[in-house]
Amino acid sequence: MESAHIKAIKEPWRQSNHYEALGQMLVTNQRLSKLAASRVNFRSCRMLTGSVFENSNPPPLVLPPPLVDADDDDDGAVDEKNIWGEVVLARKPITSIPFEAHGLATHFNLPQFPDLISHFLHQQHHLAFNDNLDKVPIADCP
Repeated sequence: MESAHIKAIKEPWRQSNHYEALGQMLVTNQRLSKLAASRVNFRSCRMLTGSVFENSNPPPLVLPPPLVDADDDDDGAVDEKNIWGEVVLARKPITSIPFEAHGLATHFNLPQFPDLISHFLHQQHHLAFNDNLDKVPIADCP
């Protein structure tokens, strides 16, 4: 019983962003159910037996020539009816959280947050060096 609770409640809760989590959890459970049903169907059709790579000689990879778009209109509305993407935004914006590092540090009570950002930026800029980047003085960081 505990195992079912973990699969149905705890794991979807952890995967949600905790904002109106019930809807996200229901979608997660619905998708997991569909995957399980697909797996059963594939097994009954013997699609999951053996390996995909058994007795196969893959054809050589041939890349198509790059497309040249003379009509470069990437900044407007899409003419087609079928769109293969979707963006879902939050239902209401969070306006109480600051945007700057020092404001975020105060808001989340993380006084070391600006220094952590500076160290991170320094590490990203100096990835090729093998020295211990955690010991770099904060004055040397951006």
